[in-house]
Amino acid sequence: MSDIKYISDSDLIDFAYSSAVENLKEEWLETNSSEWYNHIISLPEKERVVYTISILDMEVNNGGFNQYFVNGYGQFARETIKGLELISACKTAEILAKALDRVQNGLADDDFRKKLLEGKIKDLYDSDKLDDYLMSLNEEYYEYEEDIGKLLGNYLRD
Repeated sequence: MSDIKYISDSDLIDFAYSSAVENLKEEWLETNSSEWYNHIISLPEKERVVYTISILDMEVNNGGFNQYFVNGYGQFARETIKGLELISACKTAEILAKALDRVQNGLADDDFRKKLLEGKIKDLYDSDKLDDYLMSLNEEYYEYEEDIGKLLGNYLRD
């Protein structure tokens, strides 16, 4: 039996991510189906944590927080914050919480998820003020105060 401590963080993360998306159907993502959300939420904890944090990191690094929300991944923001706190990435959790608070703008979680997936969060598409705020959070995120890969690897080894 191989010893998990000799497996690289990236290989552990890749394995958990692959497991998380194994039964994820493309049409759920294309149609922003509630089945997408339900599938991710019902994953085993480690797979859910890796999926939500990995998606956050990919989206923010590719196009910022605006892209993360516009592409529908922001529906997992609450779960991602919990996952970040679980792996001790508290600074990153704070940054995401600030973004979520501003984008959600007081909507109940279910209403927010629905409006987000329907593209009805108007400020995401035409508010310079929100865009400027999210860009400032992008800059905070890019400072990489926490090594998410290392923290996820440590979490997966526990």
